[in-house]
Amino acid sequence: MGYKAPRTMTWNLGTAVQDQVDSTTYYFGNLNTSGCSTGENDRSLVAPCNGTVREIFIRADIGTVGTNEDMTLSVRKNSATDYALGTLKADVKGNYLVNRNLAIPMATGDYIQIKEVSPAWATNPLQMRFTGFVVFEYE
Repeated sequence: MGYKAPRTMTWNLGTAVQDQVDSTTYYFGNLNTSGCSTGENDRSLVAPCNGTVREIFIRADIGTVGTNEDMTLSVRKNSATDYALGTLKADVKGNYLVNRNLAIPMATGDYIQIKEVSPAWATNPLQMRFTGFVVFEYE
């Protein structure tokens, strides 16, 4: 038997445009037609088979920029476990976060969402929209 390279699939992420509220936890996933939700499980990405989340790219497009406090982003798996992704600032029109060093194990039926914790901004960003993708590796 020779080497068998893993296969990958890409899952899209996104939200509709919305204004951010101070000190609020939001969740988003694959539903581009609505804003972030403050409730879990509304917008989950579900694993169709066993595999591993390897990379995530998230872009925040902002209509009216806010101040430079950090939004904290993580992957929330099965409404139980958080995997840190990094931080984004809302003080530029387009900002992005890339994490290519993930190894989040997924079984068939496991689900993830992106969890965003907003800070208490001095000036809140308005008309924010998240887009991006998840790279899922499987054999």
